[in-house]
Amino acid sequence: MLDDQTQPMPWAIITPSYNLDLRRCKLQCRSMDAFLTGPWHHYIIVDPVDLPLFSPLASSRRNIINKADILPAGMRYLGKVPFMRLGRLWYSWRHGPVFGWQMQQIVKMLMASFLKENAIVFCDSDIFFLRPFNISALEREGRVKFSSEEVQKVFDHKLIRNSVELLGLNPLETTRLATDDPMVTWHRPTAIALQEYLTELHKRPWHEAIGSKIMFAEFQMYSLFVDYIQKNNPLIYRDNTVYCKTLWTKEQAHETDIETFCTNLTQNQVAVCIQSLIGIDLDLLERQFQKSLM
Repeated sequence: MLDDQTQPMPWAIITPSYNLDLRRCKLQCRSMDAFLTGPWHHYIIVDPVDLPLFSPLASSRRNIINKADILPAGMRYLGKVPFMRLGRLWYSWRHGPVFGWQMQQIVKMLMASFLKENAIVFCDSDIFFLRPFNISALEREGRVKFSSEEVQKVFDHKLIRNSVELLGLNPLETTRLATDDPMVTWHRPTAIALQEYLTELHKRPWHEAIGSKIMFAEFQMYSLFVDYIQKNNPLIYRDNTVYCKTLWTKEQAHETDIETFCTNLTQNQVAVCIQSLIGIDLDLLERQFQKSLM
C-alpha cells in the first residue's frame, strides 16, 4: 500500500508473448499507447530466441524482458517441440521438462518477485484497447481489484482440479473461482505470499511444486489463495466488473461479425480479447483499431 493514498498506484501490465503473436502484440502496444492513461508500465516477456523480434517495441513505458533473466537457475531453453504450436520446451534437472503453456503461467507468478509496482494486471497478446481507460479504475485507496464468484462443478476441468490440489484445499469446500475475465488483476505482495505458502506446503520451491503439474491455472490459484487461505485481505477490494469483451472459440467466431463485436461494447468494456487460435484475420482487427481512433 502506498504511504500517500492520495497518489494513484503505479501499475505493471504483464504480457507474455512469442513470435507467432508478434503482430498481435504490436497492435496491443499501439492500443495501449493510444488509450491507456494513469501510472502504468508495460512488461513484455519473451523467450531468448524471440528477443530480437520484440526489442523494437521497447519504449519509455515498455520493457522487453528476456525470460531467461528471470527464471530459476539451471533452467535451459531447448527449442520447439515438433507439431505443437505452443510446444516450446524448457528443462532443468530440478523441474524436468516444462512446456510453453506451463512456462507462461510460471513466468507470470515469477514476475511478482522482479517488479517494483504493487499492482499488476495481466494482458495477453490477444487483448487490445478500443476506448480510453485510466488504469487507476482498477484500484481504490491503495487496494487492488479482485474478482471471484460462486460456481458449480469446480472439478469438471483438470486445470481447476490441479489448482485446488496444489493449494491443499478440500474440493468439497471449494465453490469460488476467479471470474472469466482476461484482464486479471493481482496485488504483488499477495502473489508473493502465495509463492511462500506453496513453498511451505510442498517443502520445496513453489515453482518446482507447480511445475510438476502439466496443467494448472495460476490465476485460479491466486483467487483460491485469497478466498480460502487468506480469507480477509485488506489490500484488495472485491469487484466483478469486466472491462474486456471476449471471443474465445471458433464456434463463436463463425457466428460473430467482428466489426459489430468491436463496436457494440457495454459502458464498462474498454478492450477486446479475440483468442489468437480461432483464426480471425488480423487485418480486420487492425482496421477496427484504426476506426476507434477516429
